Formats: sequence, C-alpha cells, structure tokens
Amino acid sequence: MGRYGAHMWISRNCRQYSIQLLPEPVRSHIFKTAKKPSKNKLVEESGKIVSSGNDQSSPAQTMKFPDLPMPKVYGHSIVEHFDIISGRFLTDYVAIIDRFVQDQQCMLEHARPAEWRLTPGWTKYCPATGASESVEYPDESLLVLDVEVCLTHRHLPTIATALSPSGWYSWCSQALCDQRFDYISAHNPYPFLIPMRNEGLEERPLIVIAHNAGFDRMFVQNEYRLRPSRIRFLDTMAMHQAVSGITNVQMNVLAGTKSPATRSSRQKDMTKIQKDSEIFTDWNWKNVSCKANLLDVYRLYCGGFPLHTGQKEELRNVFVKGTIEDIRADFQLLTNYCSGDVLATTEVAKKLYPLYRKHNPSPVTLAGALIMGNSILPADGLWSHYKSSCEAKSREVVRSLREILVDIVEQVKHAHVNQPSSNFESNIWLHDLDWTAVDLTKKRNIDKIRQVTSCDQVPSWYYKLIDMKSCSLNVSSKMRVIPSLLQLRYKTYPVVHMVKFGWGFLVPSENLTEKSRFCSCFAQCLPYPENRDLTAYKHEKSAQLPDKKLMFFRLPHPSGKASANVGTPITLEYLPLVQSGVLTSDKYQDKLEQIFQSSKSVHFWNSNRERIVEEQIHVIPTDESPGDDSQQGFILPKLCVHGTLSRRATESTWLTAMNAQENVVGGELKAMIRAPDGYRFVGADVDAQEIWIAGLIGDSTVPDPEPGVTPLGWMVVKGDKSSKSDIHSFTAKTLDMDREAAKVINYSRIYGAGLNFVKKFIEQNSNFTQYQAMKKATKLMESTKGKELNVLSLDASRLFKQLLLLDTSPSDEFYKSDDSQFTQLAQQLNILFKCRIESKTLERSVEVFERQLNNLKLNCDDDLHSETVELDSRTIFSLRDLLHRILTSCGFNEASPEMVRRAIVARRRYVGGTESAMFSRLEEIAASPEPRTPFLDSLITRALLPENCGSAELASRINWVVQSSAVDYLHLLLVCVQWLCEECDINMRFSLSIHDEVRYLVAERDQLKACWVLQVANLFTRCFFSARLGMHDLPVSVAFFSAVDMDRVLRKDPANDCRTLSNPRGLLAEHGVPPGVTLTAQQLAHALKPNIQSEQ
Repeated sequence: MGRYGAHMWISRNCRQYSIQLLPEPVRSHIFKTAKKPSKNKLVEESGKIVSSGNDQSSPAQTMKFPDLPMPKVYGHSIVEHFDIISGRFLTDYVAIIDRFVQDQQCMLEHARPAEWRLTPGWTKYCPATGASESVEYPDESLLVLDVEVCLTHRHLPTIATALSPSGWYSWCSQALCDQRFDYISAHNPYPFLIPMRNEGLEERPLIVIAHNAGFDRMFVQNEYRLRPSRIRFLDTMAMHQAVSGITNVQMNVLAGTKSPATRSSRQKDMTKIQKDSEIFTDWNWKNVSCKANLLDVYRLYCGGFPLHTGQKEELRNVFVKGTIEDIRADFQLLTNYCSGDVLATTEVAKKLYPLYRKHNPSPVTLAGALIMGNSILPADGLWSHYKSSCEAKSREVVRSLREILVDIVEQVKHAHVNQPSSNFESNIWLHDLDWTAVDLTKKRNIDKIRQVTSCDQVPSWYYKLIDMKSCSLNVSSKMRVIPSLLQLRYKTYPVVHMVKFGWGFLVPSENLTEKSRFCSCFAQCLPYPENRDLTAYKHEKSAQLPDKKLMFFRLPHPSGKASANVGTPITLEYLPLVQSGVLTSDKYQDKLEQIFQSSKSVHFWNSNRERIVEEQIHVIPTDESPGDDSQQGFILPKLCVHGTLSRRATESTWLTAMNAQENVVGGELKAMIRAPDGYRFVGADVDAQEIWIAGLIGDSTVPDPEPGVTPLGWMVVKGDKSSKSDIHSFTAKTLDMDREAAKVINYSRIYGAGLNFVKKFIEQNSNFTQYQAMKKATKLMESTKGKELNVLSLDASRLFKQLLLLDTSPSDEFYKSDDSQFTQLAQQLNILFKCRIESKTLERSVEVFERQLNNLKLNCDDDLHSETVELDSRTIFSLRDLLHRILTSCGFNEASPEMVRRAIVARRRYVGGTESAMFSRLEEIAASPEPRTPFLDSLITRALLPENCGSAELASRINWVVQSSAVDYLHLLLVCVQWLCEECDINMRFSLSIHDEVRYLVAERDQLKACWVLQVANLFTRCFFSARLGMHDLPVSVAFFSAVDMDRVLRKDPANDCRTLSNPRGLLAEHGVPPGVTLTAQQLAHALKPNIQSEQ
C-alpha cells in the first residue's frame, strides 16, 4: 500500500464553477493513465446554467483530500484490476461449475436408488452396485440440492435429496425415522438442521445448486456460524430472472395463457390481460421467457415436463398440510418427488448457467452474486422481546381504533333516536344508509343485544353491525359504512359512494369552472341519480347553493388510473390528503386524523407480522450455554440474489423493512438485530447512487468526456443542498414544491416516468388545480428533459424520404432504379410493416390523401442526404396519421396508430434541457439491438430484447439500464471489499445489502480497518465506473462515502435511539444499546494515523 504526503493531497480545479478532482498522485495510481487537460469551459457553462438566478450560490471551497493508504492496483487499469481480483475469488468455484456444465451427461447418468433408506442423517448410494451407507456429510465439491419441510412440524427440514458427480445422497430427520422422537418440544432445533461439512476441518470449496437456493440454505447447519463457510449457493431461479425475467405487464399476459403450471389457477381478469396485450406487436418474448417456478423454468430451457408433473401439487400438499406420520407413510413416493426436483434442477442448471454467463460476462457479476448469497443476521434476546412487545402494543392500538369507530357509530345512532329519520334521509352523506327501524324487543337474542345497546329500536345499518358471538359491535375502518358516518369532504366537496363507480365526490353541475377542474383528471363525469339536500355545501359561512343536479367524480385512485374505482378512502394512501387538508370530515375531523394515525401505526406490523414471527432463528449450542432464546442465534434471510429482471435482490422481510418511526408499531425491526459480543456492524449508504450513475452516463456523451460537463452531471457532483444548486433543490424550485416531493419526482423520472406521472403527482400532493399541475409539469419536463426529437429507423427514414420526393421526376438522383416511385414506396412499406401492398393500390391511396401529404412536406425541411431522419413530436404525429390512413385504405387493417409509431421510430433524442444528454443516451441504450449496462456489460433479459418484444416496454428498458447499473455498482463494491479483507486479513463478513446500503459484521479490533476497506472500495468502484465511460478522473465530492457507521445494531442512523410505540423508552434505556459512531473519510484518516505509525 502507498501513502502520499499531505501536501500533495490538495485537489485540482477550484474555481467557482469548476469541479475538484482527485489529486494527481491518487488519480494516476488508480487509473494508471496520463493526465489530460480539463475542459473547464464546458464544466463552468453547466454550473452557470444550474446556478442562474440563484442568489445563494457560494464560492468554491478547496477540500483537503483524506490522507488514507491506497492499496495496490493490479493490471494496467482499474478495469483490469477488478477482473483480476474477481477472478482470484472465483478460481475454485468456477472450475467446479465448469466441470459440471461441460460434461453434459455428468450426474444425469446416475440412476436413482430403487429404494431410499429411512435412516437419520445422510445416506450415500453407490451408482454401480446400488449399495448404501450412512455418512456424516457429503464429501463433494458440488451438490444439486432440494429440501422438503413439514410446515406443520416446526418448519424444520424433513427430507432432502442431493445429486453429485459421484452419485445420489438422501437425508432424513430424526423425527421422521424415530416415531417416539418429537423435536417440537426440543429446546434448540439447531442440531436437527442439515450438515454439509465437518466444522472442525479445513473446508474445501463447495457449490450447492438449488432452485430458490435462499430457501434451501435456511436449513444448512454450517451456514449458522459467524465464521463464513466456503459453501456457495448457485440459484437457478435467480439466474433465470437475470436471463429471462419478465415485467408485470408480461406477467399479466402470461397469466391469461393456459399451461400445465396454471391450469388450476382461477380465471384472471381478461379485460386487463387484453389491455396489456395491446402494447405488444412482437410476441416472440413468450417463447424465451416464463414465470420463475421450477416447472415453467424446466419447460422453457429443457422442453417437456419433469418427473411427477401430474402429481406435483398433490405431493407438495403432503408437506404443506400433512403430518410427520403422513410423510413417513409415503416416504418412498415423497422422496422420489424430492429427487425429481433435483433432476429437474440439474438439467436446468446445465442449460441455464452458460446463458447466465453470456448475459453477464464479467466475473464481477458472478462473484458478487455468490457473496450476496451468504447473507446472515445475528439474533439474541432482543428478538423475542421485540415480538412480544409488538404484539401487545398492536392489540392496544387496534382496541383504541375500535373504540373510536364505535363512538362514531353510537353518536350517529343516538342522534337518530332523538331526531326524525327524515333528517338523515335528506343528508347527502347518510342518505344511502338503511334507516329502516329494527324492533330489538322481537329478536330472540335480546339478552346478547342488550349487552350492546339499551335501545328498543335501532336503524337497520346499526343492527347489522352487532356481532352476536362477541356481544359487541363489529366495526373496522374498511367497512363501507364508516366513510359515510365520517361525512367526508374532498376539497370541500362531499364524498359519497356509488355501487358502480366506488367512492367519489359531488360537484354542482352548473359550476362549469369546478367541473373542468376535475373532469379530465378523474375521467368519468356522471350525473348523480337523485337531487339531494345541498346543505353539505354550506362552508365558510357561504350561502346555501340552489338545489341542482350534482356531478359525480371518482376520487383519485392511488395507482393514478383515472378510471379505477376507489374501494375505500380510509386507507394509508390517502393519509397525505388528510394531513394537507384536502380530505376532511365535516363533524369528526379529530377522529378522522386519529383513525388514519392508528391505521398507520399498526400497518407495518400487521403487514409483516406473519413473516417476522416465522423467521427461522437457530442458536448454536456451546458447553457454557444450552441455547435458549437469550443466547446468540442467527437468521439466514431468504434472499434471491437476482429477484427482479433488473437483477436486484429480493427478500420479503429485511429488504422491505422500514426505518424506526416514533408512531409506528414494530418500526424498530432492524434495530433488534444486535451484533454478537466482540463484533460490530460496519456499513455505509451509497449517496445518490442512481442519480450519479445517470449523470455520469450523460457526461459520457460529450467527446473526450469529463465529470460535470453536462448540467445534470454538474448538479450531482458539484451541486450543494445549502446553496440550492443540487438536483432536488433545482426541481423543487421549478415546481414550487418541497424538496422531498422533488426527490420522488426526480427518481421516478430517471426510472422512466413521464409528463402524466409528474402532473398527477403534483395534483395529488398539493392544492394546485389540474391546469396549474399540467403547466408546472410541462415546465419541468421542458427545462430538464428538453425538446423531444424522434429518430426514425433506417427503413423508416428511407420511406420518409420517398414520401417527400414522390412528385420529383424519375430522373432525380435519388432514384436510380427503373421501377416507378410507387413500386419502391410499396416495397419499403412492405419491409417496414411486414405487409403485402401493391403499387397500384398504393398510388390510388396516396391520391386520396394528397392534401395531408402536401401539408407534411410544407412542415418538414429535413436534410434528405443524412442517413437517418429526426422529427419533432408534431411532425411525427402527422407522419404516423398519414401512414396509418394509407395502410388502412390499402387493406392492411392490423396496424393501429400506435403500432405505426413504434414501427417507424427507432428511439427518441432530447435537446435543450439540463438532463437531455442523459435521457438521450439512456434511450439510445434501451433501443439498441442488445441493451447492456455500460459498466459490467450485462445484457437485458431475453423478454425485453427488441428482437423479441419490438418497441414495447421502452420505459421498462430505460429503467433497467439505471437499476441494473446500480446492481453492477453493488457487485463491484462487494468484490472489492472481499479482496481487501483477504489481502489485509480483516475479520469482516458480509451481512446484508438493502438497496443502496451495505452492512458487514466486523470484529471490534478491526472496526477502523473495516471503515477503511469500505471507503477504499467505494473509491475504486466509482473510479471503475468513470473509467468504463472514458473518464479517467473522479470528483472528490463522490470519491468516498459521506460517512461510515459503526454500531451494535442494524439501524440506518447510528444516532437514532429508535423510539417507537413498541419501544417507547428507546434502545439505550430499554436495552442498554448506546448510540453508534459515524466517521467521515477525514475523521477516519485521523483515527488511523496512530495504528499506521505503530505498524510502520
């Protein structure tokens, strides 16, 4: 490792709009290239564009670069360095996998045993003789594994089968073999897990292949150790998602296709499926993709059906609903079923692994996936305390919420008893309730009813709420009667319910200004069936409005779809409207706020309770401790390393867990994961990861690129929150909204959201009218994305030129063929739209639309000598309309206007906006024949390749470029950390990655070294990203994590005491957990000096 004198660490380029770059010794050490002159003029121009009109822009300040040791960079560049270090990590594992894949008959030639031994533990079967013997564990380098669990028997493994190059293995639980043994009462289930290696011996590398490997790994005994094993899991389900993953729209379309895997599924909404199907013009994606279950995956890659297809659901249900006795009775059949999945997984892995490497050619991707597959979380007494505390507090909040609802019901009922029913029947909110009087004295359950109410008569709607079993009112906020009783208003208009259209609000029909304010936004405007008393409009001491017809408008649906019905307005999606005063209650405003707050308080716990309670925690027994709940245990998250088509990891509990909030039950979930004695969590968050990646991609479009040469790139690396020159402040200023709302809009736009999303978001999260929201959204898109230009495909460009030159003479230089112009035009149309149009028919059609063609010529002055043509939105609309009419008149009725547009437009390009360069490049990548990430060269899934789905799902492809590049970033970071830990002998193992957060378990003595590892890994990763795009330099502002955290628990903010409803006293007072420590790069350099000096 090298260190440079502090006097050499002052960064370059420190003028006001210039960007501080790495010190030259550091830059040359990492990039290994000669220094290039900086294009300060372009950088300064970008800074001036962003800072224009901003009086708070501050002069540039020189930042001293942290004096941290720099490790050796292998190879001739930082890019080659990562190939080398990932190759070293993978050497043993890739050799094992390659031997497995290259020998096509390897393992598949082994016949399954004629009879499986019902013996506790592992049994090995000799393929030659059929003999069997008990073994402690499979002494193999590769296993294809499947584990079956009896869900009614403590969720512990019951049967497992494995196939290796040397033959078959089976494993049986002790409870299955010994009828007298019952491990339901066993204190610690750890001994009943499946051993894979001898813990006391030097471990050899082992590859375990499984479908949904995160599930099978939960039952492997060796994985519940602090010291990481050399077992690595290769998940065929994850590989499938990376190679052939599908979007939600494609999933809906596949759901409507009958197949053996879905034959027993309920009938889907065909209207939804038909609507989703309309966006596709190319359907080959259905032949190269499928859902992620093993049956469909096997059919896709291997053809046909695996064994036990017909009995699969029946046999699986034995493990789901049956008992140990049921499994024991059908042991041979069920073990064959388990081994059938092993055979299917083996065949799939042999076919799928080469495709996975082809889609992800960089060794960094495979190395990162193998590292992520070994995640682990420690758990101790905090965990059981957390569950019991959340259960108690949740019941308390639910009881309080019920009391509020009962109070409202009783108040309305009491008012009915004291007033004539006619008053309620004329009330615009209460009109639809059934006010028929029910005589309680004639009911046979009068004794139980008297425990609820003392009245002799109650309205019918009230009587229906009485629960005879519990002798109480059965009320919940989801009931349809509750919004009516609350008497809600949306923007001062009464909220009512219609059976056909769900919940909406009423506007006087004569108020045209207000009608236009809502009509186009919420789609359907319907006359209310009856005139109602309009006293509900009496607000702010205004006069009562005349009794006129009312217009019904749907409430805005949380999905943003104008035609979607709202099932109930009492959901958390409408909490922002309550907080902003858009959704109010005429009589029970305080109670309305309490209802929403109580619902928010228990929402997280109610949504995640089942998963949290069922988390598998296994305590490792020692001589000193028997292994009860107060002792140290571990949780293995059921992680799929590529759970989405963007290759992001998925997991149902920990990757979706919220951070602690004061008024939320269970919000302290992550803080209940405490590091074992002698260890700490060390981790960091990647700052503005996706936006930095997007800005870098935009900067790369400039010849001889440099960081910050585009306005977006400048805002990311130079923009400052305090001076309001960062991207979120820029957007907030443009929209006149707060910075948090601007962040949501910015990230959504980078993921592919357009004008409609921005408009709806502004309208639903502010008091702006529809017109104001559209105006602000348009202004934002024009200033950021810029003007849209449509780049025609090569064939469409030729067609367009032919259309413009139809009136030229045949001797024109453009036409050198003897064929007539209409013959050439017909040929081009047939090529582009895959149709059969004759030249004579086309000529007659063009004559009909000659006027429209002449208008197109007048509005177009493109250079016909360029190979491709670019048209603005207005011209492309005219061209699309003309071609659609011509095609239809020629008898080709299959082409819709949208299909025509997709056929002629190859991609879009943007000019004149702060983010134009970035969006243009993203669309260029997304529209290319093989969209790949610019960094690790990963290829998009086959389902989204243009050759398979045409121009459909462009937004998904743009989203994929950014999010999949973020996955590249994570894999690079993980591989670099792994290398530095091995290089420097640091006791540090991967724990968990939550999107842009990484957390490691580190021995206390190595805490500072671990902080250094993370900071250097981040620096090297950012340099790799820059180098891959031709920028051999890096801004100082993004070189390091803003801070690295050292903490006892897995909380996001080490200073947060995590006070919640279920943990009101906080971590320190309740559990003795002190605040963690946060170190910046400068503070770390200062803290490391004594250690470095002593080592030297």
